[in-house]
Amino acid sequence: EGEIKNIASIGTQTPENIVDTVNVTAEKIASAKEVKVGDTITYTIKLTNSGSKAGNIIVKDNTPDGTEFISATLENERISEEELSAGYTVNVPAKAEAENGTVEILLTVKVVEAKKNGTPTDTVKNTAYIGEDEKEVPSEDVKVVNITATKSSDYEGKSEGKALYELSEITYKLLSWLSNVFRTK
Repeated sequence: EGEIKNIASIGTQTPENIVDTVNVTAEKIASAKEVKVGDTITYTIKLTNSGSKAGNIIVKDNTPDGTEFISATLENERISEEELSAGYTVNVPAKAEAENGTVEILLTVKVVEAKKNGTPTDTVKNTAYIGEDEKEVPSEDVKVVNITATKSSDYEGKSEGKALYELSEITYKLLSWLSNVFRTK
């Protein structure tokens, strides 16, 4: 935050205080509420300046546990994983006449496994930090769903010979059907 005071006096009039301020707030939004391993999540860090003066703010954001860094951008500018982790300085414009000045950082990560500090978990958590005092700006947790597959067969418990016989019978019926289909065309 910053403040500039300007006191002006003309003749015998009472001086007015004109104050220019920088007042930046932040919010962080995840692109999905539920993902699976292999999916990507894009986090949007939206910085809003409701003040009348543009100002710089430091943004820190680490790649969440269980994900790998894909990209980070500020408008058309690429930000490296190291820059964002160490603290990236962002210039947030002053509010316009009707709107607050805003900029957005997009952080995209790929879910590789759901872990928190090396321990398996079912969520990906991510928090950004803004300003010199590193105010926390968390996003909502993103649930990681596990996809499991099971294998079953009608041949379980049957002898190998019986299963092969049934399989060859199915193959014969399929080949017969296919030859009839192609004969009629």
